[in-house]
Amino acid sequence: MKIRNKVISLLLAVLLAFSIAPLSFAAFKKGSVISFGSYPQARVTDSILIGQLNEQNKTWKNYGYYSGTGERFDGAMQPQAYMEYADFTFRTVKYRAVRFYDYRPAYTGYSLDNDKLHTWQDDNGYARERIYYFKYSELKWIVLDADDGLIVCQNAIDAQPFQNVVLQRGDLYYQGSGFSAKLANDYAKSSLRKWLNEDFVKTAFTSSQKKNLKSVDSKDSSGATIYDNVFLLTKEQAQSLMTAANRKASATAYAKCQGAQVSTDSAVSGKARWWMRGETAETNASPAAAANGDLSGTSTVDGAMIGVRPAVKLATKVSDDDLCPLCGKRHTGSGAAITKMFHLFFYRIRMFFLRGA
Repeated sequence: MKIRNKVISLLLAVLLAFSIAPLSFAAFKKGSVISFGSYPQARVTDSILIGQLNEQNKTWKNYGYYSGTGERFDGAMQPQAYMEYADFTFRTVKYRAVRFYDYRPAYTGYSLDNDKLHTWQDDNGYARERIYYFKYSELKWIVLDADDGLIVCQNAIDAQPFQNVVLQRGDLYYQGSGFSAKLANDYAKSSLRKWLNEDFVKTAFTSSQKKNLKSVDSKDSSGATIYDNVFLLTKEQAQSLMTAANRKASATAYAKCQGAQVSTDSAVSGKARWWMRGETAETNASPAAAANGDLSGTSTVDGAMIGVRPAVKLATKVSDDDLCPLCGKRHTGSGAAITKMFHLFFYRIRMFFLRGA
C-alpha cells in the first residue's frame, strides 16, 4: 500500500508540474496568438550553416513571377524565369533557398531592364546572383473570432500582386491581355486568390492541416458564390475584428526577399502594407492597410511589393496532431514523437484522476 501511494504521489507531482501550462483548447480565444502551419520566414545568417546548406543537393523551381514592357497597364505582362526557389531538409530542419538573376519589379508592368530603380529587394538588402536561405517555422495567427474559427496571419509572410496582368481601356482596367468581363480589382478572378488557395496552401499546410480548413463562401462582383479555404480579410472585417495594434504587420525576412515594401519611419519601422479585399472607386485598385495600420487606403492591383496576410477559418479550434493536449504546444524536431507520446501518457493519467475526482 505504501509503495502504491508513493507511485501515485509521484505521478500527481509530475502532473501538477505539467498542469501549469494551459490545455490547448483554452488558448483559442479572441486576440490570442496560435501556431498553425509553417512557412519560410527567418533568414539564415550563420556562416557555418550557410556553408553546409550550400553543399546540399537542390531542385530549383521557377516562381513564375511577372514583368512587362515598362508600360504599367498595357496587358503585356508575362511570367519570367528570373527568380527561383528550392525546398530541402537538412538535419531534420526544412529550408527554402532563393536566388534571382534580375530584381523583381515593384509593379508587374515594369520591365526587368529597370533593375534597381523599381524594386524593393535591393532596399531590403538582397542582391542578384546570390543564394539566400530561409528556415521554415510555425506560422503565427491572431484569433479574430473564436466561435467562428477565424484567424489571420500575425505578420506579412509574403509579397504578391493582387493581379498579374492588367489592361487599361479608357477609364477602366481589366484582367488579362484582352477585353475581359472581369475588372482588374475583382477578387474572385484575381491572381492573389489563386495564389492563396494553390501555392500558399501547398507550401504552408500538411495534409491533415488542410482537412482542418473550413471552406468559406462569399460573393463575387456579379453576385455569384465563391468558395475558398484561404482568403483575404475584407476591409470591414479588419475594421471590426482587429485592434489598432494588430492591424500593423511586420514583414518577415522571406517577404522582404520577395520584394515587400517596408516602412523606414521610426514609429513603424519594418512594418508592411498588406492587402484586403473590397470595393474601391478605381477599378485598378484594391483596399490595402498602411504600415501604421490605417485601413482607409488602396494600392494599385499590379503592386508586387504589397504584403500578404492570409486568413482562414478552422473547422475545429485545435487539430489533435498540431497541438499537444497537455501543454498546448506543438512539438517539433527529432525528439517530437517521443515527447508527444510522454505528454499524451501523462495527459490520459491526468484526465483519469480528474474524472475520478
